[in-house]
Amino acid sequence: MKTRIFSVEHRKNLSVAFKGRVHSTETRKKISAAKQNISAETRAKISAALKGKVSPMKGKKHSAETRKKMSIAAKGKVSKIKGKKMSAVARKNMSAAQKLSAKINPNFGMRGKKHSAETKLKMSVATTKRICNINSFNKTVKYNKKYFRSNWEIEVAKWLDNENIIWEYESEKCIHLLETGYRYIIDFYLPELDIFIEVKGWWDDYSIYKFNEASKTKDIRIIDKRNIDNLNLELTGIR
Repeated sequence: MKTRIFSVEHRKNLSVAFKGRVHSTETRKKISAAKQNISAETRAKISAALKGKVSPMKGKKHSAETRKKMSIAAKGKVSKIKGKKMSAVARKNMSAAQKLSAKINPNFGMRGKKHSAETKLKMSVATTKRICNINSFNKTVKYNKKYFRSNWEIEVAKWLDNENIIWEYESEKCIHLLETGYRYIIDFYLPELDIFIEVKGWWDDYSIYKFNEASKTKDIRIIDKRNIDNLNLELTGIR
């Protein structure tokens, strides 16, 4: 079957023509039934046709304007399955579909497999980057358009600004992967000096362990109750 490519004008006309139209309950049932009864041969054809095709969004990002439009469009919408439970039949169908996918595609799922140490590190870094970029519940204090976890950290940020020292707060560079597999996020990184700063209100055994582990490969300076009231480049050993 030859693929038809519609012009921009044609697509616009189709969009206007179908805007606001909703399938009837009967039509939706027919569409659903048709999708459920796709033969193995047809599935294989669809799979073969899609192989090698790259997503049109690969390597791209939605603009701020587009994300805002998507956010507005999604607001107020409630999921159709909110408050509902899947029936035993639906769960059975999902299970059968996943088993079929696992047979067709040997790379489907991670059952019986383990991520490599390199993959786990990449996943850990990616997750931490997302967490660091979110104004999470325990980041409650704001300074210079950034959220911090404590007033002491803000004091350090202001002090570094006054000293004209460039700093990063809980950036990707601040992530240290411990031998246990957990992440230790150091508070500040000074890229020009290649020095880290950890602001500590109190120490426990686990805090000491994390600091000692990270100190093996990183130059970390401590700011705590001993020097927070008298921040000084010489006393902290930064210069």
